[in-house]
Amino acid sequence: DFDCRRLLCNALVQPYLDYCSTAWYSSLTVELKRRLDVIQRRMARFIFSLDRLSHIDKTDLRKLSWLSIPDRVRFFKLTQVFKIRNGISPQYLAASFLPLSEAHGYETRRKSFNYQISRELSNSRSSFTYTAIKYWNDLPQSLQSLTSLTTFKKRLKDFIISSSGLE
Repeated sequence: DFDCRRLLCNALVQPYLDYCSTAWYSSLTVELKRRLDVIQRRMARFIFSLDRLSHIDKTDLRKLSWLSIPDRVRFFKLTQVFKIRNGISPQYLAASFLPLSEAHGYETRRKSFNYQISRELSNSRSSFTYTAIKYWNDLPQSLQSLTSLTTFKKRLKDFIISSSGLE
């Protein structure tokens, strides 16, 4: 049935797509990113018991409570930055993230929430640190200021879905 097929995909296939995706996804070619998207759409067709030519779009993924592959990667990167910001990630990860409040003395509205992108990071635009900081600095302050990981994840998922034009 539907629930069993969804459980199978969530338990057996999705973890392979998600594993370390924050590290390798940014440097993939367009063709490999397209192939990952094809895999996700095939899983959705399997779950909905549709034929192989049926169209699957973001609203179908929403029915499964899934984000698209690029949105999932963005979600995982932002979750990791949240953990870094709140001191619940390994220290070696936090070393690359310099808050603006420590980078300069100028008073800005988002100084205490955003991170600085150093010149070294600007040269490696596909790195985890660069893309994670870019995503984080683009978040609304209402999300950046949360302190509960569970609340952050829920609101972040809602934010990503609403920013992709589904609500």
